[in-house]
Amino acid sequence: ENILLLTFTDSGANAMRERLSSIIGPDAYRVAIHTFHGFGTEIINQNREYFFNGAQYQPADDITRYELLESIFDTLDYSSPLASKNNGEYVYLSDTMTAIGELKSAGLSSDELLTILDANDQVYDMVERELSMIFDAKIHLNMLAQLAPLAQQVANAPQPALPLGITPMANILALSLAHMFDIATQSNKTNAITAWRNEWMEKDTDGRFVFKDRKRTAKLRAIAYVYFTYLAKMNEQGLYDYDDMVLNVLHTLETRADLRANIQEKFQYIMVDEFQDTNLAQLRLLFAVTTGEKPNVMAVGDDDQAIYSFQGADVNNIHKFREQYTNPPIIVLADNYRSVKHILRHS
Repeated sequence: ENILLLTFTDSGANAMRERLSSIIGPDAYRVAIHTFHGFGTEIINQNREYFFNGAQYQPADDITRYELLESIFDTLDYSSPLASKNNGEYVYLSDTMTAIGELKSAGLSSDELLTILDANDQVYDMVERELSMIFDAKIHLNMLAQLAPLAQQVANAPQPALPLGITPMANILALSLAHMFDIATQSNKTNAITAWRNEWMEKDTDGRFVFKDRKRTAKLRAIAYVYFTYLAKMNEQGLYDYDDMVLNVLHTLETRADLRANIQEKFQYIMVDEFQDTNLAQLRLLFAVTTGEKPNVMAVGDDDQAIYSFQGADVNNIHKFREQYTNPPIIVLADNYRSVKHILRHS
């Protein structure tokens, strides 16, 4: 009863239960074996006083969710980047619904999204003007000497306080610039510089180069408002959706130390299977239920086999796991029991 096994699919959880039962018999049914969503539901059901003010909430179907979101769009100011219509339908409503699902998969609240966007804008503000002046000229290799100080400035930027698992934009931008430097230096050609500029920047209405993310940021800020309002209306109507089972548990565990301590005390040995298929919200949930620098947690995953990326799965979670738990022991499963020798030899 102090053991928790987590996996990605119901079929995986059932297979784990059957395998464990064949090894230890009836005691297998005393072990908590869940999908992440099932685990979230279990915590909510057993600790109702921490969730929904103790009320019984109902799952919302797709039509209800769409209609609720449409009612929010009806209240948007005409100047909102999300307010565009085509043939009477909101152009960005479907994209916003997708974005809300992705935010929930990352375990992010609307406030956390705004925190990330503010931090990103600070990085862009730091170097955008200088980059615009550099790229006003025809691209040449001598630009590397001008870009180097900017890359160093970004790399040395103060690390913002971001939600767990979120990589600062300064790190992403600095690594991208370093990669561009390496390619341009090794090839002695300008192709990499041009490719970097085209990937990261575009011309605005005044003909100046600006970060492409500026447009995206404006829409995401508008989505943050819609997201907050959407969750509030779901709460008013006593509704939740599939991703809320993990999201609500995650935020409650991160803000209620008493519940977090109870869960950590109950589950002292944790194993996660198919770890490469977890998303950021599920990773943060795992971090929330483990305690100490060296908890009893084991993850089994294959960094070449992330198959649920459409549901927010992130193979980088494997690297984040290693960072969170300070270089845990790694057991490499090198023996292959599924293929014959001539297939392995060719591959």
